[in-house]
Amino acid sequence: MEIENVEFLPVGSFVLLNGGKKRIMIISRAIAMKLDGENVYFEYGGCTYPEGFLGDAVAILITKMSRKCL
Repeated sequence: MEIENVEFLPVGSFVLLNGGKKRIMIISRAIAMKLDGENVYFEYGGCTYPEGFLGDAVAILITKMSRKCL
């Protein structure tokens, strides 16, 4: 998988997912993984704010097309 040069938002930044009302805090960047046998790249990982991770929650994976900056 070839990864393009991307300017990242700082960890700790807040974004809204398209159509969302809950703030998401960026907690990680540049996530590459295999999903259904295909290599997939996400610019960010995040969690809801101010709740953070609750119970068995996993990170919210975010692409630049699915978010807007706050």
